[in-house]
Amino acid sequence: MLSLLHFGLLLANQAQRQPNLIDSILTEGKAQRDAGHSVEAIRQFDRAVTLARQQGDTEREARSLILLAGAHVRVFDYRSGFAQARQALSLARRTHDYVLSGAASGYMTTIYMQVGDFASAEEQVRRTIDLLEHAPQQDARTRQFLLKALVSRASICLLQGKNSDGERWSHIAINLAYQLGDPAMEALAWEMLGATFLRQNRIPAAQDALTKEYSLRKAIRDEDGLAVTKEHLAELELAKPSPDYALALRLIDEVFAAPSPTFKANPQYYPIHVRAKILLKSGRKLEALSEFRRSVASASQWRRGALPGDTTNTQTVSSLHEAYADFAALAAEIALERHDSALLREGLEVLAENRAASLREQLTSALGRQFQLPESYFGKLSSSNWSKPESH
Repeated sequence: MLSLLHFGLLLANQAQRQPNLIDSILTEGKAQRDAGHSVEAIRQFDRAVTLARQQGDTEREARSLILLAGAHVRVFDYRSGFAQARQALSLARRTHDYVLSGAASGYMTTIYMQVGDFASAEEQVRRTIDLLEHAPQQDARTRQFLLKALVSRASICLLQGKNSDGERWSHIAINLAYQLGDPAMEALAWEMLGATFLRQNRIPAAQDALTKEYSLRKAIRDEDGLAVTKEHLAELELAKPSPDYALALRLIDEVFAAPSPTFKANPQYYPIHVRAKILLKSGRKLEALSEFRRSVASASQWRRGALPGDTTNTQTVSSLHEAYADFAALAAEIALERHDSALLREGLEVLAENRAASLREQLTSALGRQFQLPESYFGKLSSSNWSKPESH
């Protein structure tokens, strides 16, 4: 998640301190965490919390709690992670440490999002923004935390389908990113806007936003981010009144060929579905059917390991429905042309699979919002190939 990654990075870049035993323990804990040894990392961070508490070192206790919360989030122990982040926030606010307050609040926002409680996530990030806006602005880290929180708020609004609010917060984030000279975050905000305008079929606005995003990423040589930009540009070309299908197909094929960690970490069913639509519009129906089938298979596989917040936000629900429905529609069309009952049956089974998965996800989301999912649920996720953003 965005907030998990950025809040962790900022926390790691705090001012240098005189080393002591607690700092050494935290360094060892971070090394264990980065090596994938979560149990040992948790043990070290917990040890640092205990020692800081015994010494009455409030600042290091809060820092240790935040790292401990992040370690628990990585193994899907949201109850513990949330409690520790809340403790850290209380300590940091008591000492008026806005950097640690922002980090703790950021983890709380992340947890709310991952269990699908977007209303609470939005309220938490609102509090974070209010806190940081009242913080001393001469500290550059405070302004960076504020920028991350603004981008998170825009993202949360857009995921819930609150497009006007998301658009407003995106523009606020863009202005601050420009003032701070942070082209990477400015590009991310433009990307969110461009994708939103595409969903609204506001083609000129989408073109303007994505062109700005592309220029920013090109200027800083962000090859990783450019792959995602090209995916949106392929969608944009497809949505134009007079599309250049050859250009759209070239763009999406370049995306799949790019060694982009960000693109590969995203659900693959969506860009496969975009490619299928391009092929269909190009008149290549059988190739399109094959890609639609591949998109559905990818979506079904992803859904089995996804978190509640990943599958139940408004944006994802809509894109999942479209992926399954497009395959079923084309399968039915070709089945009627060829009198292929097996293909027709396959299309109907795909629609039934989507309905069953949606019902299961809504139930999982309802339980997740109350942290009532069984431990076995998160245990299975933890042992799967599903990966989470690293925090450092």
